[in-house]
Amino acid sequence: MGYIGKTLVQSEKYSIDELKAFNEQYKNYEITGTSVYEYDGGSVNQIWLNVPLMDKALKKMFEKEIGDCWVQVIVNKDL
Repeated sequence: MGYIGKTLVQSEKYSIDELKAFNEQYKNYEITGTSVYEYDGGSVNQIWLNVPLMDKALKKMFEKEIGDCWVQVIVNKDL
């Protein structure tokens, strides 16, 4: 058993295409998936990046320089 990590970038303001463009402009990590999470107040656009550990520079670029984004590493057990 081991663990697999991916980085999740989320935004209510920016579209999936805009999040992809920001990724390509800054680090160009492999995008492993996209999704839209809908809720009563609107939707959250998400991209999954193949980054197993937190890249603090990437987090800063999305959250501080671009704004209205949240970046976190999601870790799952690999059986």
